[in-house]
Amino acid sequence: MQPQDIRLRTSQALAGFFLSLAAEGRSSRTLRDYHYCSRMLTTWLKAQGQDDPPVAGLDTETLRRFFADLRRRQPRLSAKTVRNTHTALRSFWSWLGRELGLPHVLKGAITAPRANPPAFTLPTREQIESVLQACDWTRPATSQRRKSYRTRRPTARRDRAIIMTLVDTGVRAQELCDLAMCDLDMASGAIVVRHGKGDKSRIVYAGKAVRRAIWRYLATERPDARPGEPLFAERCGRPLTQTALSHLVMQLGRRAGVKVWPHLLRHVFATQYLRGGGSTLALKRLMGHVSETMLERYVELAECDLQRAHETASPADRWRL
Repeated sequence: MQPQDIRLRTSQALAGFFLSLAAEGRSSRTLRDYHYCSRMLTTWLKAQGQDDPPVAGLDTETLRRFFADLRRRQPRLSAKTVRNTHTALRSFWSWLGRELGLPHVLKGAITAPRANPPAFTLPTREQIESVLQACDWTRPATSQRRKSYRTRRPTARRDRAIIMTLVDTGVRAQELCDLAMCDLDMASGAIVVRHGKGDKSRIVYAGKAVRRAIWRYLATERPDARPGEPLFAERCGRPLTQTALSHLVMQLGRRAGVKVWPHLLRHVFATQYLRGGGSTLALKRLMGHVSETMLERYVELAECDLQRAHETASPADRWRL
């Protein structure tokens, strides 16, 4: 079939593209993100008076105007969202080339927007300890009959184990939610992440303190848990959702007076790993799919910490040589 003879509508082409992605075993998150990006394109086309045009009629100039409008959109889209949209559409046109012989209208013509790493301030050791303490007890309560008192939170051991696992392994929020009992080797600390970014698997490791925390949680709250059940579960036994996990971590942070969320703890792991002497190569393998830009940011953060430490502990300066 020659490209100029193709009358396939954009919606039909997208349906075939997503069917192909599902057949390849792409993760549900990837499919959801690509759907979101494709809807931005089709919505924009409709606003331009092109309601479901033939996909062969979409050229480089059309996509240039689309990305230019994305950058001017209000409320403003993040650079990462624009870059993700470029990635999704680039994949779509690569598929069109393989399946239908259409020319690639993005490759070599529209450069992927640069997405700078987000600015963030990492919590200190003392702040992480405060979050862990917030796992244990409820807020102080008072009544007319008794003094202020606190009670132990029913999910204290689970929540402490969750925070420590995020800090010590660098797993993403959804990766932690997907963990099953059988994915953890308590003896070695090896944890199999079966559905990482891009649906790729990898192995991460939990230290002794984390394994003790997980053991306490399972031994006291879920002694009969089976291998296929979630490692971290709701009180009803269902797996934690990413939304519930994010809400939990942020709520604990608010109670501790610390602004924190699951992905920030991934950043904590990366920088502390480097500060502890870990190599960048090992860090990339443990975290899975870390961009060079983000890796450079972790190295920069780690080196800044070493600089401050040397300024404080410099022998020549302290001895006033």
